[in-house]
Amino acid sequence: MAFRRLALDKMFNLKFDRFKVGSIVKFFQSDNRNGEDSKTPESSPDDDQTNNKSVLKKVIEDLSRPSKPENPSFFGCRRYMDLAGKVAVITGGTKGIGLAVAKDLIQNGTSRVIISGRDVQEGGKALKILTDMCSDKDDGYQKAVYVPTDVTSKEGLKELFDYTATNMGGLDILVNSAAILNESSMWRRMVDTNVKALILSTQLGIDLMQTCKRPGGVIVNLSAIYAIKPLPQLPIFSGTKAAVRSATLAFSKMKYPNLRIVTACMGPTNTSMLLNLSPNDIGEWTKDEQEDLLDILKAKQNVDYAGRCITLMMQFADNGSTYLVFNNSLHRTKNQDDTMFRKKMMQKFTKSED
Repeated sequence: MAFRRLALDKMFNLKFDRFKVGSIVKFFQSDNRNGEDSKTPESSPDDDQTNNKSVLKKVIEDLSRPSKPENPSFFGCRRYMDLAGKVAVITGGTKGIGLAVAKDLIQNGTSRVIISGRDVQEGGKALKILTDMCSDKDDGYQKAVYVPTDVTSKEGLKELFDYTATNMGGLDILVNSAAILNESSMWRRMVDTNVKALILSTQLGIDLMQTCKRPGGVIVNLSAIYAIKPLPQLPIFSGTKAAVRSATLAFSKMKYPNLRIVTACMGPTNTSMLLNLSPNDIGEWTKDEQEDLLDILKAKQNVDYAGRCITLMMQFADNGSTYLVFNNSLHRTKNQDDTMFRKKMMQKFTKSED
């Protein structure tokens, strides 16, 4: 019991105000036996504290205001997309991180933002928030649209993308943020929501983007830091987020023209999913640690700040990249790419039979 509590404290460093960019790098380098996520292009292993502070300062400056086309590149990365005039679909966009992303897209001049969610009342409230952000000349009631959708329904997801194709003429941005956390009797629905629905939504988004042939589409799939450092107290949830990360990376390797597919591994964020989490949502195996676990998950990361990080990824993230959105900072990880293994597998499956 004491050992597990110590491990949790070490993993999430409850003193968030002391968590620096450099320590994030070191944290995700630890227990790294597969060679993944070893460093970021923004910082080298020899970076000193001064460089870490300058990196953090630039993150804060970039995230504290809406981006503009004339802004310098983020961490020296290429700007792939200007958000102005784009059409976006956000699953799970009626609350939490999804709604935060929608708000930031509106602020950055996105032409149409379609949010989806099952709860019609929440959808109406979210739609009002977005339309109130639009000026009269923006024609706000058309700039933001709510489409009731149960992502676990294959027909429902198809209707969402059919609506987008018919009424918006295409799609530029897809954010898959719909997710739930429930390790009790609802764990099968969690798998359906967090994994199956996200994979189908990604496939439908790819098909629509390829059909409409718009330049420079992007899909951002929301995973979690538990995909990299799984929580033994949340094995099923950690597994769903690991599946999201792996599936997204695999989709990105298919090399769709003019399309980037990236992963955002979210740290604990002030959303209703975590703030309203109860012991009933956690599995039986964590009875002795529920209080500690609930305290850790109710973290201090600002939801609007997290949404801003996602929109920065839309503009600057390379295809196949994985970013951590943790403790109000954005940090890129390094994905292992075993080129020789992939080459051998391609040779195996493309070799003609004698």
